[in-house]
Amino acid sequence: MNSVTPEQYQSASEIADLVATREISALEILERHLNKIEEHERMFMLLT
Repeated sequence: MNSVTPEQYQSASEIADLVATREISALEILERHLNKIEEHERMFMLLT
């Protein structure tokens, strides 16, 4: 697995290709998106 973040890809099909070739796992993609959402929620809570 590499440490490339999903945000660096241009399209969902590129992410799907990387998952298909096992360069990155689907679970890793989901975990990174969840972490990003949680980070944004924490930032929002600090602002309100």
